[in-house]
Amino acid sequence: MKLIDFSPCEQYLVTWSNEPIVVPEGAVQGPQYFSPDDEGNNLAVWDIKSGDLLRTFSTYNEGDPPSGKKQMQWPALKWSPDDKYVARITPGQMISVYELPSMYLEGKKSLKIEGVVDFEWCPLGEKDKEASKKTKENSLVYWTPEVQNQPARVTLLSFPSRSIMRQKNLFNVTEVRRRYTVYFESCSEILF
Repeated sequence: MKLIDFSPCEQYLVTWSNEPIVVPEGAVQGPQYFSPDDEGNNLAVWDIKSGDLLRTFSTYNEGDPPSGKKQMQWPALKWSPDDKYVARITPGQMISVYELPSMYLEGKKSLKIEGVVDFEWCPLGEKDKEASKKTKENSLVYWTPEVQNQPARVTLLSFPSRSIMRQKNLFNVTEVRRRYTVYFESCSEILF
């Protein structure tokens, strides 16, 4: 194991190893063990209380050699502040959000977002925690870069309803990473 990440409420754990999972023939089977379906993956999500393995993923794209020197983004999975969801990005294509503890794809489909570069779950302040108890919604914010005549865009999305709460166009974005950080540090302050 090389990297670990705990969910915000410390109910779940993600582990990553640069070596793909190999399940020996005749290995013990059960919810807390890797199965043949996990073979070749290297990212695992665990339930901390039970010790059960919930799901595994590969962090390698098809065609990439596992020993490639490509820089992996960590954390590879991002948690909603209430531990109800965990999400991962396929850069340029989509954000896949999974319900916990089932690890089923929420709504049975990913958020298809052409050109998406990165995303974050909006943290919950004290005022936000009270509001989210009533609505049972989280907020997800993502950004897409400038492409031809389309400006860069930051979008705040209510989740699981998937309704767009706010969008902001950004023009002549040169320092994307720095601006991205500022936008995601406080979603509601910047976008509203």
